[in-house]
Amino acid sequence: MAVYVHQDDLDETQQYLYYIKYCTSDSLSWTHYVSLQLVFSDKHMPHIFHGIYGSHPNGLRCKEEVHISALSNFHNNITYPLHLLRHVARLNAETFYVLPVEPGMLPTKHFIKTFLQFVHLYYPEKPLKSVYCIPVFPQIGDDLSLPKYKSQLCTQLQPYLQNRVWLPKTKLEQLDKWRSWLQAPIRDGDMTIYRVTQDTDNCAVYVSSNAYDQSTYEVNSTKLKILVGRGFDFIVLDGTFLIYRNTSLQPEYSTDSIPHTATNQIEYLSTGQLE
Repeated sequence: MAVYVHQDDLDETQQYLYYIKYCTSDSLSWTHYVSLQLVFSDKHMPHIFHGIYGSHPNGLRCKEEVHISALSNFHNNITYPLHLLRHVARLNAETFYVLPVEPGMLPTKHFIKTFLQFVHLYYPEKPLKSVYCIPVFPQIGDDLSLPKYKSQLCTQLQPYLQNRVWLPKTKLEQLDKWRSWLQAPIRDGDMTIYRVTQDTDNCAVYVSSNAYDQSTYEVNSTKLKILVGRGFDFIVLDGTFLIYRNTSLQPEYSTDSIPHTATNQIEYLSTGQLE
C-alpha cells in the first residue's frame, strides 16, 4: 500500500495507520501481509521526518477511536499521482505474483491458495511471457449475496442473460461476451484454464509475475497492446472471477492524477500481493 502524504499531515496519517495496525480486526493481516510506503512530493516534504514504528507506539490508546479529518491535500486541491503510487507499491511487493486491482474488486473465496495450487501444477508454454486473466462481473444484489463460486455467479446472472431482467444494451453486450465461459462446467472451488489466447478483450484484470511484467503501471489498453507486441499469452482462468462493486460492468481506470475529494481522503493502491 502506497499512501501519498502532505508535509502537514504526516503525524495525523501515521496515527491513523497505527490505529488500523494495532487496534482493529485487521491488525493480524496487516502485520503479515501489508507492506506500507509513504510517498511525498518534493514540494511538500516534512521538515522533520520519522518513520513508522515497528511496534506499538507509546501513547496509542485503542479504546479511543481515531478519526481522520480532511487533510491538506483536500484543502489545497492537490492531485494524486496514481501511476507513481502504483509503481511504488509494485516495486515494494515482496511476492513473485501480483494482482493489480482497482479498489472495490473482490476475488473469489480462497483465491490466493487456489491460484498458487494451480500454478504449481500448470506449466505454461511461455512461462516468462504469460499472464493469467480473471473475468470481471458486476455486483448483483447486496454484499451478503456476493457469489463465492462460479455456480452461484451463474445463478445470479441467468435472469439478465435470459432477458428476464432488463439491462442496458451496452452492459448486456459486455456481459454477453462471457456467456460461453459461464456455460462451461467446473466444480466449486476448482481453478483451471478456460482458454489461452492472444486476444486481450477478456483480460482487463490479470495476475502476473512481478519480475518481468512492469511495462506500465496499470492494466489498460496501451499496456495490453505492449504485451501483445512482446508476444505474451493471455491465459483466461475458469473457476475464479472478480466482483466489481460498482454499477458499471467494466472498471474505469484512473488517469495519471485525480483531484482529492472529501470522500477519498487517503488514496491507496491494493496490490493484491500473493504469498
